[in-house]
Amino acid sequence: MAADGVRRFEAAAQDAPAPDAILRGWATALWTLARCVDGQESARLLREAKAKLLESEARVPRSAAYSLACFCAQTGETEECQRWLRVSGEPGRDFSPDLLRAEEDFAPVRECEWFREILAGQAG
Repeated sequence: MAADGVRRFEAAAQDAPAPDAILRGWATALWTLARCVDGQESARLLREAKAKLLESEARVPRSAAYSLACFCAQTGETEECQRWLRVSGEPGRDFSPDLLRAEEDFAPVRECEWFREILAGQAG
C-alpha cells in the first residue's frame, strides 16, 4: 500500500502544475510512514521526507520553510529548525505566535531562548 502511494506521488510530481505542493504532500506522507516503522527504515523515510521538503523549498522559496522547521524540531536539528523558522517568516505570515506556541511539532524547542524571541517578534 505504501509503495503504491509513493508511485502515485512520483507520477503526480511529474505532471503537476505546482510540483512543490505535491512534494510537500509527499514529504508529509513519508514523515507519517516513518513514525510507523523503526530503525533503518524509519531513518530512510525521514531522509526522503526531508529531501522532498528541501526540493520544494528550492523550487519555490518559503514554500516548505515552516514544514522544514517543524521537521527539524522533531528530529532534534535545533539550529536548522531555528534557521528554517526564520526563513518561513513565521509568526506573522500565516500563523500567529499563539498558534506556534501551541504547535506540538515545536515542543522540543519551545523552551529555547531563540524560539521565545521569535514568538516575541524579536529579530535575530
